[in-house]
Order: sequence, then structure tokens, then C-alpha cells
Amino acid sequence: MIHGFEFRDVNLSSWDVSKLVEFFSKKFNVQKEITWQYDQTAHESDIETQSEEKSARTKPYGRRGKRHQRRYKDYQHQDSLRVKTDNPDLDKFRTIRQTVDIKFCPTCSKPLADRHNEYTRKSEDVLDGRWTITEWTINRRYCKHCRRQYATAIPGVLRDGHFGTTIMAQIFVMRSLAISYEKIQAVIYVLFDRSITITAIMSIYKTVAKQCEPLYDELVGTIKRIDMIFGDETGWFLDERYWWVWVFITSHTVLLHTSPPSRKMVTEAILEGFNGITVGDSQASRSHTDVEKHRSLMHYFSEMCSTLYNNNSSEYKQLLTEMHCILRDAIGLWGEYQKAPIPGPDIQSLQNRIDSLADVQYTDSDCKRYAKRLRDEDGRLLTFLKHNNHDNIIEHALQIFVLMRNICYGSRSSGSVKNAEILVTIYTTCSIRDVNPYYFMKDHLDGKMDTIPSP
Repeated sequence: MIHGFEFRDVNLSSWDVSKLVEFFSKKFNVQKEITWQYDQTAHESDIETQSEEKSARTKPYGRRGKRHQRRYKDYQHQDSLRVKTDNPDLDKFRTIRQTVDIKFCPTCSKPLADRHNEYTRKSEDVLDGRWTITEWTINRRYCKHCRRQYATAIPGVLRDGHFGTTIMAQIFVMRSLAISYEKIQAVIYVLFDRSITITAIMSIYKTVAKQCEPLYDELVGTIKRIDMIFGDETGWFLDERYWWVWVFITSHTVLLHTSPPSRKMVTEAILEGFNGITVGDSQASRSHTDVEKHRSLMHYFSEMCSTLYNNNSSEYKQLLTEMHCILRDAIGLWGEYQKAPIPGPDIQSLQNRIDSLADVQYTDSDCKRYAKRLRDEDGRLLTFLKHNNHDNIIEHALQIFVLMRNICYGSRSSGSVKNAEILVTIYTTCSIRDVNPYYFMKDHLDGKMDTIPSP
């Protein structure tokens, strides 16, 4: 039923079709104007009061029940612009303006009335990419002075390369996200309808890593000039050898290093000449280096929480509660003095509480183990209160270890591990510097950019 008109009261034999279309068009326009007016007044804080004071009628919205009915004001609508929050990222992309129209009724296929008004909306999508094969005709010219023959380089392709830098950069990004070669092959086939062998994909990945070796060496030298480094390590078996993957994080650089030798040799080689502060857990091999250490207090507490599942003794619960209080007070003190040095007596008060827990004679084996670790740290748990850096950033780097482990899974040579080490380092460094890894790699392969831009 439409307000003031029931369809069963109409004698179709006496009505002209054009009159029916005109009647329904007018009713539709009136209802649409009423809907727009409601959308405008819905933003006002006193909408409920106004709806009770003014006469309103109810129209069902679709097939909803009475509980979900909407109220419409039966008065003329005044056009006004609705304030919408724009997405700042949309300015970076090209906008295509198109117009769509409907001229026939989708229900009865009859012609619709003239256009009453219009509205705009935005949609985002990726246009269909096409795999393009370009046949280049390269002219060679002879230099009479040098007595040599020269030819220009092909734009967008490496020397003696077959694939362009666009697909090479895409493979670099997908591989850095721990996508296997088989899945990369499937993605390329689904998106571009192009079959590439796994051998070709591995060759592209190896070529990109070779082009980025100088950039990786530059990042190795960069971290040695930083005041503070966050580091950690993990390992896995590969070809019956236990490999270690190391991560060294600064404020703007992430360095990954994989090696099968002992832990002490790796850290001494990477941190040679470093005079700053290292941050990590209590088991890190940076203990062998002659630099100032900084332990993670949060790392202690998380390990103690995991031990609680196997040890439910009252003595251990008391130690865990005391450590939690110290951690809470330390983080609160760090947040209170973010822009000013923390007073020494406040830090010493927390350290005295840690020392008192370490000196207690425990009977529980886990309590003895954690107390011994507290004594071995010798006051290094509260180093983060003396420096303007967060204590637990190293814990966020664990996701890089998982990523690295997935990437190297299935690699049967040290060269494959080395390629992953180089390219994941570049990918994560681009991410921490807020640089798009895909665009940077494409510009780097094209020779337009040699270093990762600093933030």
C-alpha cells in the first residue's frame, strides 16, 4: 500500500499505462525526498524529541518487523551536503569518473521517467593486469674513435635479463611474505594467465638478491653507528645442520643474518666496532661481546607466566606476584618521565626490590632458577629506565623469526638462505621506514634509487 492509494482499488482496464507510470514516479520522488530529509535530521542530538513533537508516519523498511520500522517526516526536503570523512590515501591514486544510468524498469521492463536527481559514490578496485611481451629492435652503432660497437639498454629490464623489473619486484614481495614458490607460480597464473616454471621464479629471486648485495652490506655498516640495538636469535635444522637466524633492530633499520657457526662468532662479527647498548633476553649470545647490556624485564615475566602452568606452588605464585608488581611500577615510572630523566632514587628503589627477591632462600626449584638469573643480571633489568627507548620492542621482532623460518623452509643450499637473508632484510627495513617495498625494489632494479630513503 502507498499512502492514500491502494493497488487493488485501481481498475487497470480504465487506466492508461503512462498515467500509472507517472503516478508511481511522483509517489517515489516524494518518498525519496522524505528519506533524504530524515538522513539529514538524524545527525542532530534532539532527533528523538523532535520526532515526538511533530507528526510522523511510519513506513516499513523492506520486510522488517515493527521493531525495525523507520520514521519519515512528511515535509519538503531542502538539499544540503552531507559531511563525509575523506580517505587521505585516495589522493595518491588516479581517479576515473564514470556515469551510470538506468532507463528501463528492472521489474516490468517499462521505460522510466526523466532523471530526477543524481548522487555520487566511490569504488576501489584493481584493473585487470595484462601480461605483455615486448619485442625490441635494438640498433647498434659503431664508434670510430673507440673502435667499439655500442647498443642502448632496454628500459625496465636488467642486462641480459628476460623478465621485466615489475614482475621481479612482485616476486620479491611475495617471497618476502613467506609465500612458497609453488603458490607464487599459481598466483601468477591466476592473475595473468601466464605459466612460469618454478626454476624461473627461483632464478628471478636469486637475481634480485644479487642486485641487492651492496645495499645489504651498507645496512650492516649502518647498525654499527647506532646508539642502541635490539637483538634476538632463533634456529632450525636444515640439511642436518642447525642454522641460526639473527635479527638486529634499530629505530630505522632491521638486519637479518643467518649462519650455521657458533653463536659467539656471529655476534662478534656483526657487532665488531659497535660501542652502543644491546637489548635482548637473558640467553642472548651478545653476553660475549664487550658492550653495555640491557635485558628485557618483560621477557622474564612472560617466561614466569608460562612456568605457572606447570608449577602451582604458593611460593612460586608469591614470586610471580612480586615480579609483576615491579614490572608494573617500572612501566608506570617510564611513562611518567618520558620527556625528563628518571630520578636515580626511584630506579634504585626498584632495584632494591629485585635484589631482595634474588636473596631469598627458596625451596621451590623454579624459584631458585629465576632467583639465580636475577643475581646474574646484576642490575641490568632496569637499564631501559635510563634510556629513552621501550624495553620490549625486541618481543615484537619474533614475527620476523617466524617469517624467516617459513621463507627458508625447503631451501636446500646455503645460497638460498643467503638470498632470503638479504631480501627479507630489505623488505623489513622498508616497512619500518614507511617505504613501499614494491615501489622501492622496482626503482632500485631500474637504477633510479640506490639506498632506502630515511624517514
